[in-house]
Amino acid sequence: RCDVALQFGQRVYTATMVKARTRAKTVRKLPPEQGRKRAAFARSRARILASTVELLAQVGPSATFEQIATHAGVATSTLYQHFPDGEALRTAASLHVLQDWERWMLATIAPVSGDLEKLSLSARLFLRSGQTHPNYGRMTAYFLGPIVEQLPLHTNTITSHIHALATKHLIATDHLQERTAAFVNCLFGGLVGQLRHEDPARADYDVELALGLLGVPPAHAKFLAHTKLPPLTKPKA
Repeated sequence: RCDVALQFGQRVYTATMVKARTRAKTVRKLPPEQGRKRAAFARSRARILASTVELLAQVGPSATFEQIATHAGVATSTLYQHFPDGEALRTAASLHVLQDWERWMLATIAPVSGDLEKLSLSARLFLRSGQTHPNYGRMTAYFLGPIVEQLPLHTNTITSHIHALATKHLIATDHLQERTAAFVNCLFGGLVGQLRHEDPARADYDVELALGLLGVPPAHAKFLAHTKLPPLTKPKA
């Protein structure tokens, strides 16, 4: 069975590489003016998303397509060139600000040794995102319902991290899906509480409880959740 799996994997890899080379050749053959148009389109989309994040963090879900266009300084028709409707734009903006926070978070936890230590620190940073990334924090609170509906998109990094910890037997391995869901729900609930009333001690206690849901022994969970934090200054763009 291992041989069959290896052969299948090789076929998938080969097919993927062929498609990648084909796409690469297509990109290289693009006329200069088409390449410039594509780059301009990407820059326009990025500006619209950044502006949308800014407005949604201030106004919340009530922001209209027209308000977003005005805030971005573009025509409504320009928005439609990038997004089919307001829901698609809000979803893209939510993911855009999430990715911005995740890049910062991953860079912040990179120097930390220990997989469980990295998970604990990422959770503590998440509950402080209202301080480091106010737009991300506010949008998470405003759009908690839609985010829950798209939870796999928003929790892909942390879910992968938890599964890696389970593989190494650093956390409990039974009922992993349920434990992961409980961990994530605890963090999202904690973030909403932090945005209403900033309380670092409470944030760390929530992380301690969340780690316990993954089967981390109480004493170790307490240590991980209350150890000294690195500076929480967001790098300048």
